[in-house]
Amino acid sequence: MPGRFTIISSSFRRSIHKVPLRSHIQSVNAKSIIKINENQFNKVSLYDYHFFEELLPLEPVISYSLSKWLWFNYQLKHFPSFDLNIINVFTDLSQSVEMIHSIMKHFYTTLPRDLFQKINILLIPFYNCGHTKVTYQKVAVKNIPGNVQLLDNMSFCSIFDERPNTDNWESRLRSKLYMQEPTYFLLLNDIFKNSSHDLLRYSKDTDSWKQCFVMENTQGQIHKSFEQDIDFWCAKYIEIAFKENTPNSGEVYIPTQLLQFFHAMKVCFPDFKFLAIDTPQRWKPSLFNILKVSTGQMPIQTSKIVQQMPNSYGRCTFITEFMQLKAVCQKLNPGLIFEVQDLNEFVGDWIDYTKPNPYDTQSLHDPKQQVHLINKSSLAVLHN
Repeated sequence: MPGRFTIISSSFRRSIHKVPLRSHIQSVNAKSIIKINENQFNKVSLYDYHFFEELLPLEPVISYSLSKWLWFNYQLKHFPSFDLNIINVFTDLSQSVEMIHSIMKHFYTTLPRDLFQKINILLIPFYNCGHTKVTYQKVAVKNIPGNVQLLDNMSFCSIFDERPNTDNWESRLRSKLYMQEPTYFLLLNDIFKNSSHDLLRYSKDTDSWKQCFVMENTQGQIHKSFEQDIDFWCAKYIEIAFKENTPNSGEVYIPTQLLQFFHAMKVCFPDFKFLAIDTPQRWKPSLFNILKVSTGQMPIQTSKIVQQMPNSYGRCTFITEFMQLKAVCQKLNPGLIFEVQDLNEFVGDWIDYTKPNPYDTQSLHDPKQQVHLINKSSLAVLHN
């Protein structure tokens, strides 16, 4: 997607519509990410798995580890005063249903009934899927034990506000979705990569930024331009991520939609815990970068685009930089501590592989094979 300025003809300008790049990516991605047909819910192939690792082949290890993480933190902080309220934000509905089913089944088989009844799970689509019918809600949750609901009349993205510099900004956010009780967020390998990004251009010579805007006319012709007027969300991300350490001159993708998500989570869920699994950027240092690190100059890693349709403005996915996202979360929530772990490290905190049945559940999966897959996994976890 990075490229040069495009000369726009007068005929194109007559019917132009200009938006930040993230808005264009969101509108395109939303159409292709969640598809539900008349008979069953299913996910259309979202991306080339040459780039992205799936989560379901690692089951039941992941759902078991998540259930242990959830219950431990709930008992530590919120039991017995509050229920265990869990929100799973998804783009892959079938994966979410399968994993939430596993988590709730583990709770159901290990907890007394009065404790199991304190667990509430809400599945919220990241992008709008308002065409979902009641039938599909029943299909999605009918076999899951406990109180599990699928919200289909709104999306989490719908609570983001593009006009944040007004007096009642945060009140508007809360009017869309608000929960004062403690809430546990799960993002299971289908949000970070599918979040829309902005494209910035930085000049080290002038120490200045430009933001990419996309212009589309009624005939569907698309052009882009870089402009010096930076909008609120890009300026906010620059302030958080690049204030003390700017990149070299060039173009960088920044996950502004995730910044919006983190901010909405903070405002609308004042007592939250958060866990996300996804594919992180893996740093492969050159000799030059190793020398820079040794002199105290840490090279900047930013999101990497995985563009599905080369040389077009079609649907895009991204590999995000987890350490940068951790810094963003930390700046937004100075009272909380966020941590990044490799998936095998996170799982190792919650599963004792020396036990004959490390999952405390009947399973046909081979524990040794599960350990092998987990140890080879390239996925990472960001949580607080």
